[in-house]
Amino acid sequence: IPTSSIANAEVIYSAPARYQVKGQVINLLLKHNTGFHSLQGEFFGGYTHQNRNSYTERASLLFTNKKWEIDMLYSFGHGKRYYYYENEFAHTLTDGTSYAFSTHSDNIKRHLNHNIRLGINYHLAKDHQLSFAYTSQLNNTRGTSEDDGDFTSLLRIHAKSQFHNFRLDYSTPFGFSAGAEYTYYNSPDEQWLKSSLYDEIYDITSQQRIDKWHAYLKQEHDLGKDWGLNYGINYTTSRDKSSQENNNKSSDGNTIQTEDQMCFYTLTINSLSSQVQWLMSVIPALWEAEAADHEV
Repeated sequence: IPTSSIANAEVIYSAPARYQVKGQVINLLLKHNTGFHSLQGEFFGGYTHQNRNSYTERASLLFTNKKWEIDMLYSFGHGKRYYYYENEFAHTLTDGTSYAFSTHSDNIKRHLNHNIRLGINYHLAKDHQLSFAYTSQLNNTRGTSEDDGDFTSLLRIHAKSQFHNFRLDYSTPFGFSAGAEYTYYNSPDEQWLKSSLYDEIYDITSQQRIDKWHAYLKQEHDLGKDWGLNYGINYTTSRDKSSQENNNKSSDGNTIQTEDQMCFYTLTINSLSSQVQWLMSVIPALWEAEAADHEV
């Protein structure tokens, strides 16, 4: 998003319940269009050299008119990284015997990273808006680590991850808003290890998948004299499945964890100045979690 489109930035160290998130928040407030057509774009290219070359290309586009605001962003990062380590170890056993050895390690990583965002705001009327946002991150990394010295080893890693987030929000002129959000995350990894310390080769495949749904309803009232009252309900349900398979079957297994949470909140706001607000909230919540381990 071009910096000229940002009206203000809020840094909140403990976000109130109306933001539907926990912890710290950086909230970017965009400038609203005033009825005229506008088209803005930005292109960026970056180059980094740290023993190997890495590149970044990024493009963004923002279109606005009386009814629509559409922003698009795409960035692509790719390249190689090289690391070299010298290691010295000393192990002492319970009987006092000490063993010292040293190795040096060569590490090479190749990465491909994609970042995508699409945001659409449609103004039905004044302060009456329907919004949709899609965010995605796609990462693909291949790496090799080779150790030589008092012992030798070769490790190959292939890690991929996908993150997708879809969000739909609806807001009205009388302070009522509602929305829903879905998040998908999948991260399959493969590792292959051969070492002079072991008598066999380890071939390990692991994967984590997360599915998360979130929905909310909220109402905001302006009570006058810099006072406000907000209340609403948030509901979140998620499923986290992790698995691992080993060629020697010594550490295979699946873990599934589910979580459901419903939160009701009431929030009183008093604006002490244009930059300072005083907040008081009451947040009763219902929470349930379940985890299960399954051996393969």
